[in-house]
Amino acid sequence: MGVQDMKKITPNLLQELQAMVNPRLSSSGRYLCYTVKQCSQDLEGYSSKLFWMDLQSGQRQEIVSPYRTVSGVWDKDTLFLVSPAGNGRTRWETWSPQDGRQERFELPVACGGGMFLNNGQLLVRAAQPKPDENGMPFVVEEYPYTSDGKGWTCGKQEALYLYDQEKKQLIKISPQDARIQLSYAWEDKIAFTGWLNKNSVCERPGLYVYCQRKGHWEQYLAPGKYYIRQLFALGHDLYFAGSDGSKYGRYEYTGFFRVDPQHSCADLFASYGNNVGLNSVLNDTFTDPGKKICTDGDALYFITSVHHRSGVKRLGADGTISDFLTQALTVESLDCANGTLVYCGSKQMHTPELYQVDQAGERCLAQAAQPQLECTLSIPEPVEMRDSEGYLFYGWVLKPVDWRADRTYPTVVSIHGGPRSAYGPIYLHELQCLAAQGYFVLYCNPRGSDTYGNEFGRINGLYGTVDMQNILQMLDTCVEKYPQIDGKRIGVSGGSYGGFMVNWLIGHTDRFAAAVAQRSISNWISQETLSDIGKDYVKDQMGISLLEPEGVQQLWERSPLRYAHKIHTPTLFLHSNSDMRCPLEEARQMFYILHNRGIPTRLVVFQGESHGLSRGGKPKNRIRRLEEICQWFLRYLTADEEAK
Repeated sequence: MGVQDMKKITPNLLQELQAMVNPRLSSSGRYLCYTVKQCSQDLEGYSSKLFWMDLQSGQRQEIVSPYRTVSGVWDKDTLFLVSPAGNGRTRWETWSPQDGRQERFELPVACGGGMFLNNGQLLVRAAQPKPDENGMPFVVEEYPYTSDGKGWTCGKQEALYLYDQEKKQLIKISPQDARIQLSYAWEDKIAFTGWLNKNSVCERPGLYVYCQRKGHWEQYLAPGKYYIRQLFALGHDLYFAGSDGSKYGRYEYTGFFRVDPQHSCADLFASYGNNVGLNSVLNDTFTDPGKKICTDGDALYFITSVHHRSGVKRLGADGTISDFLTQALTVESLDCANGTLVYCGSKQMHTPELYQVDQAGERCLAQAAQPQLECTLSIPEPVEMRDSEGYLFYGWVLKPVDWRADRTYPTVVSIHGGPRSAYGPIYLHELQCLAAQGYFVLYCNPRGSDTYGNEFGRINGLYGTVDMQNILQMLDTCVEKYPQIDGKRIGVSGGSYGGFMVNWLIGHTDRFAAAVAQRSISNWISQETLSDIGKDYVKDQMGISLLEPEGVQQLWERSPLRYAHKIHTPTLFLHSNSDMRCPLEEARQMFYILHNRGIPTRLVVFQGESHGLSRGGKPKNRIRRLEEICQWFLRYLTADEEAK
């Protein structure tokens, strides 16, 4: 196919994209199950095809079930299929390539999976059943009182259960009023991080361990001490990745800690100044629920993101940290067993595919459909800059797909969320859609972004200062480097933290001819009181809370809404009505001011969607979102040019 025959990326191409997600190895390391995810034809959700594979023979088979399978869970080398059974129950079946499905048991709770312990018991985490309230008023007596995408919590909580297959008994083992964050099992012990009652919830959870032999819970670490990101065991000991947040706050990276239950403390085992168990390099195709860390023998393997790429590192029993996998652009999830590691990750401009790594090296196990490769793509061109404080930061440029040196083009500056996340030189569907529409697309990792260490990522109390300087420096650098950029036709777009920055920028400069603020923050006062993470997040990021004497005034001074009377930029607001991370009120307040001042504006509200619309919402809504962005920029960045 010649270049002239290539198609252009469009929002609708989203429905053809595929991704490999959630690889799971059996304990022997021989067998594998994984999922191929794609938008469903009715665009109301996603199709998830589950596959089984024998890594020795290469035999592969799609698992066909009449039920909607949630996941595959291994008990040694036996694969269980987990699917909803209705009425809040969960169906568990065994599956083999020889015998197909065989029904085993149902659980009277709704769970998406679980973990089989060495004694054959099954550990599951599920919401506790609640009686039908028949539309009666609910009472709020706790904080947080909402959860993004789930609504009002109001006493709803998850619990840990053990199921004994022989006795056919399901027993709740977590304390009655416990609020569970992370859970983990090793040997004959089960651990969770969280809080024992609704009145003890704080940002730094406690750590509690249940010994099956003793039959009761013990507090290993009291709440208020550590930010605990991941739990794992090496040998007999329990470890966590995290920090005390003493220098950089909630996003601080310190390293790995060994838990000392006798003294109710944790000792630093290995220092590591970057994220653990997290792919910070954004993709906008699919979310991946798979594992981010795994143990094999006496070593931990964990996803980490360094300098806008994610890979895998190894933590040994002696505390040494070494590179294990560096070839990928992103690693979304992984699993390991018996000397074999598998992962789902992206290379070049691909969506995530499935790879195996062992002593023989690395090989691709399964490839996802890559329809974007049949289209004309704009390849990211790197830009390196050093800011006024001497920090090196990175950005990329997508040229319009029909780029010519003898004409000028409009430009869109894209700002990522987080702020502790990062852009990288990978396939980003939204940005490729804009390049296909004839825009230069500029995007960078300003101060506050992830993957560059604690000091670069520290932006507490600095929102709208050094980050804004970096973004505008990126724009200035690219305008100078690419004379084809029309400086009068520049737009800006961003979501979450990026939405905050859009709102802030247009209140502090008239440089942008159009703006799109997605799932944005406009008012730190309402954000603290309404967001599901507002109380802890705002205090940590802004350095002050409404509960302090000067809180209202200082938060107002740092709010984009405070400067909305200065905005002249036509602005589109995209928001979801079930977004409780950045509630809809944040967009409504900005829209109210601009609309009543006569500034061209539009508010599009996506019904039934949460903060994660752009990556995990209904496909038809994700496509509509992209269409709204393209149409807004078409109207305000290209209309005058087309009229000439």
